[in-house]
This record gives sequence, C-alpha cells and structure tokens, in this order.
Amino acid sequence: MCLSCSTISGMIDDNLTKKIDDIATLLETCQFPEFWNVIQEEKIFSEMTGFADSARRFICHVVQLTYKNIEEDFLIQLLGSIDKDQFMEIVAQKNWEHNGDSVFVGHKEEMVEQKEIIEKMPIEVVAPILAIR
Repeated sequence: MCLSCSTISGMIDDNLTKKIDDIATLLETCQFPEFWNVIQEEKIFSEMTGFADSARRFICHVVQLTYKNIEEDFLIQLLGSIDKDQFMEIVAQKNWEHNGDSVFVGHKEEMVEQKEIIEKMPIEVVAPILAIR
C-alpha cells in the first residue's frame, strides 16, 4: 500500500499540487482577490469547465453568511472583477436585493432554523437537583 502511495505521488506534478493547495488555502482564508489573481496566472484553472463558477458559488455562500449589506464594488471584486451583466445575474440567482451601490444579501441569523427542544424528566431525577438545603 505504501508503495502505491509513493508511486501515485511520484506521478503528480509537485508544482501543480502546491498551486492547488495554495488556492485552496486562499479560498479557506477568504483571500478572494488574491485567489482570482493566482487563478488568472495559471492556464490549467481557466481551462477547467465550471471551476470559476464553483468558486463564485462558494464566495457567495461566505458573503451571505458574513454580511447583511455589502458594497457593490467590493462584492464585484470578491467575485473576480466580473462584468455588470454577470454580476446582476448572480444577484438575481441568489435572490439578493440590489439597492443602488450596495446589495442586501441577508444575514446569518435569518438563515438559522430555530428548533424547540422539550425534554420530559421524571420528578425523581429532578428533585435532587432542585433540593435546597
């Protein structure tokens, strides 16, 4: 098993592996403008069908969890300096509200579902806890 791991890792281009790890780190740490800069430098990422759209979906998810309102220019920058038509399409798809130079993206608390938990315990279990001495 160890031999097959070393053989597989030997087949993978270490430079490409490092680039993939680097861009994953940039996404995970929300360094989105830098992520887009790295992506533009590497031809392999631009050739991957759906890669940029998947990254934008992830960024939209993070933005929606983080912000209630966000400036349009800043959001466009986070999404990879897209054109106005593409920006408006994303806003419509996400059901966000475009208000002049800002976008209402909702807030994290609005997305959390509340659940009421009721636990029934026999009095014998609760009595020692409630006993005041």
